[in-house]
Amino acid sequence: MIKLSKILSTLIIAFLSAAIIAPIYSSSPVVPFAFAEEREELSFEMWTLDWDTISVDAGDVIEQMVRQIGIELKALPLSEEVLYDNLDLEHTFEVYEMSFGFSPYPIHMHDSWHSEEIVD
Repeated sequence: MIKLSKILSTLIIAFLSAAIIAPIYSSSPVVPFAFAEEREELSFEMWTLDWDTISVDAGDVIEQMVRQIGIELKALPLSEEVLYDNLDLEHTFEVYEMSFGFSPYPIHMHDSWHSEEIVD
């Protein structure tokens, strides 16, 4: 019984130590394991609506942001006929961006997705 008690005490101390050390370790800089010549390049084409200035601008900003982390993204404005038909029928797109409202405040989401709008 004493042996079991020692084993359990040792396990508890180990788990508590890990709980204290893990947050300290995770806040330290992480050394990358993959070097540039060994990494696979990520490259995508993102479709935006050509008439929607918010969609085009958002696509440009997203393109710039993901480039900073090494992802090559090309924002491509397309007409709504091409984009909508492909979303519904063909599904040949890689990524698309579509703005669901023209306000900086997302109140439009309430009208589209709130549970009180469910119709049986």
